[in-house]
Amino acid sequence: MRLHPRRLFCNVAGDFYATGENPKPGESRSRWMGDCLTCHGPESQAQELLAELNSENRTTYFVRQPETEIATERACRAVQYCCVDALRYAGQNAAIIHRLGNNPAHCDYLIAKDGRMVYCLDEQGELLPWAAGIRTAIGMGIDIPSVPTE
Repeated sequence: MRLHPRRLFCNVAGDFYATGENPKPGESRSRWMGDCLTCHGPESQAQELLAELNSENRTTYFVRQPETEIATERACRAVQYCCVDALRYAGQNAAIIHRLGNNPAHCDYLIAKDGRMVYCLDEQGELLPWAAGIRTAIGMGIDIPSVPTE
């Protein structure tokens, strides 16, 4: 599994994760910040999987990975609920990728028409140009370009 370069260090290991700014080498591990806006929305969808937001924690991140179908559905809902696309799925489970709409806003891998998994991020964790085009098309409700097979 490739790790998103902006995957928060505080996420528990696994396929679902939150993005943000990790501490730089030599900085205190207390100097980090997640990309999520801390609106409590994703937490309302997967309370048992995400860190509790309170006066001591203002960052959304995964403290548990889903282990059941119900928990996986909750994780998917949290990913889709996040209005700034700061929660993601890094796995290659086709059913989960389909559940998340084969959408590069939510998934590190997309499924091409021939069934192959295609990684859609560059070295900085930004969407590759073709993936950004798919994300835009999904957002605008227009015809979605194909995922490249190479």
